[in-house]
Amino acid sequence: MNNKMIFKIDNFPWDKTGFRPETSVEMSYDDTGFELCFSTDEKEIRAFRTHNNTDVHLDSCMEAFIQFLPDKDNSYINFEINPNGAMKCARGENRYDRIEYSDSVIDSFKIKTQVDTNGWKAWFKIPVEFIKKEYPEYVHGKNSRIRANFYKCGDNTKTPHWGCWNSIVCSQPDFHRPEFFCDIVL
Repeated sequence: MNNKMIFKIDNFPWDKTGFRPETSVEMSYDDTGFELCFSTDEKEIRAFRTHNNTDVHLDSCMEAFIQFLPDKDNSYINFEINPNGAMKCARGENRYDRIEYSDSVIDSFKIKTQVDTNGWKAWFKIPVEFIKKEYPEYVHGKNSRIRANFYKCGDNTKTPHWGCWNSIVCSQPDFHRPEFFCDIVL
């Protein structure tokens, strides 16, 4: 994939411990879709969930929440992944009433993870066919716009943490806040 953007997850609005794992997302795209590569230096990982659409945010987790048609559809898709490659993936306009995707759809994202002494990484691809099935009016290509935010969390890790690319202003951790998504122009 030729076109790449890098997003650093370096806002920790609810930090009380000073634990801020260095985390970034490399988003590449071409005519076939998006590829996201998350990387973090979190070394003491928690990875209990092994099935899709379980509470992977309780484990060490990295996430992308994306609105693919922000001018016409308020819904967004959350892609949440743990070091085991278990993904929670659903669509909706807020944290409630979300529609989860099946294992076969999640399998089409070709998820890979790697854990080593320096931290862990996760890769997955979002095919343009999947996006167009969900959002038929979506146009993929130069100058198209999406809205997104990227996250690093671990609610039940040794040191709970909640980080984001674009800062969120609210009193407690809540990533389901599309009003804090940012424009990304391809």
